[in-house]
This record gives sequence, structure tokens and C-alpha cells, in this order.
Amino acid sequence: MSETYKIKEVAQKLGISSSAIRFYERKGLFSVSKNEENGYRTFTDDDVYKLWSISYHRSLDMSVSDIYRLKHSDSLESINEMVRGQERETMARIEKETRRLGFWRYYKRMLEKAARWDQPPRRVESGDLHLFRIDSFYDRQRSTFTVANPFSLRGGESDSRGWPSLSVCMIYDEDIGCVAPEDRSLECDLIPSFETVAVTVRVPGDFDNEAAASLARSRAAEHGFDVEFPCYVSYILSTGDWEHPVRYYEVFLTPKGEGNRC
Repeated sequence: MSETYKIKEVAQKLGISSSAIRFYERKGLFSVSKNEENGYRTFTDDDVYKLWSISYHRSLDMSVSDIYRLKHSDSLESINEMVRGQERETMARIEKETRRLGFWRYYKRMLEKAARWDQPPRRVESGDLHLFRIDSFYDRQRSTFTVANPFSLRGGESDSRGWPSLSVCMIYDEDIGCVAPEDRSLECDLIPSFETVAVTVRVPGDFDNEAAASLARSRAAEHGFDVEFPCYVSYILSTGDWEHPVRYYEVFLTPKGEGNRC
């Protein structure tokens, strides 16, 4: 004879609440017999398996309506349609969470960059710099918002390119994977990787790219670097409060004799 269980025993066995079991029953996902004398539900091993299956599918974020469809359909085509729908939803969540994870990794990199504000300038490769219109920075529907830095070009070809301060936003090549494929088509320019003198500077007050560029050039000169225009200013992040912000910038300076590489 099959063993029987009370609702609390089933709930404990499966690690779910008694109210969840009653909810699944009300929604028609399964039915269970009741003791005629006291009205208590009596669960068999088969009932426990049904509830395990239901709770397992719920743990996969499957809707109650889709579980009902799965458990009450005798059509393989209908079940396949439901499964493919679940697959699409899961892939969309994975893409969203992958971009979210990418953002927090990006934030860590920005913090590491900002922490260099009191370190000497470094001669490095810039990496490819992907440029987007500034409106994609402020559009929260675009994935570029979360990994873009307000960006400007100072001196050199700034006039011919038509880039006034904060007119574009920039994404480092290592972060371009965080941008949704459909948004990558919005890229308006690309600065290929070039040898640069990279300086991180700390500027109290409102956004001031000119001050950041000037400070970076002074720091470079202090450490014996001979640089020229153009220079590229990228905002990293801020500390402090809204009234007394402290801004951090990464400035890419052009070593003398290489100004034509922009």
C-alpha cells in the first residue's frame, strides 16, 4: 500500500509552504483526495511527485499558466511551442543579466582607473575608442548608457570633427561587448588604438574638460613627457555630493611627433 502524507509533511519534504500547495491546487495544477471523515487532504507518493514537478518548474520562473499547459496538454506541438517560448524568455533574461554583470565589471575598471589619480602618467596603448552620439548616453533605453563615458577631443582636429565639450560619449573596446548588437549600429566614429600618455586626474567641482586637459598636460610635463595636441578627455566617475562633487577623468595625451595619429 502506498504511503500517505499530510500537507505539512509534504511541504516539509519538498521545502515549500503549505499555502503554495493549496495555491497550486486552487489553480488546477493538480487535485488531491480528502479524508471523508475530517476533510484533511491525503497525499500519496504520486501526489508528492506531481507537486515536486510543479515546484521545480516554478523554480525555473515558469508561469502557473504555462505549467498548467504543460501538465494538461496531450499535444506535443503545443508543449513544444510553450518550451520554445520559455527558451526565448530565458535567453532574453540571460542577455539582460550578462549586460548587468558587464556593467558592474565596467564599474570596477572605472574605480581602478580613478584610483590612479595620484600616480604618474603612463605610456600605454589606448585601445580602440568607440564613439557614440551623446544622446545615446542619456537615453536609458539604450545599453550604451551604462558603459559610456562623456568624451571630448581637445585641440588638433577638434574643429574639423566638430566635437565641442561633452558632444559625444565613448566606450572602451573592452566594454563594447556590454552593448546590445542592435545598439552597436549607432556607433558614429572609431579612434583606433594609439600610443598615448595616459593620465588620470581629479578635478573638484562641475564638469570641466578644459581643466582636466590642462592638469593632465602639466602632470605629464612634470614627469618629463613631451606631448602635443590633440588630447582626449574621458570622464570616469564622481565622488562627493551633488553640491560638492569631485570628478575623475582619464586623459589620453599625444606624444610629440605623433599628433597625426588621431
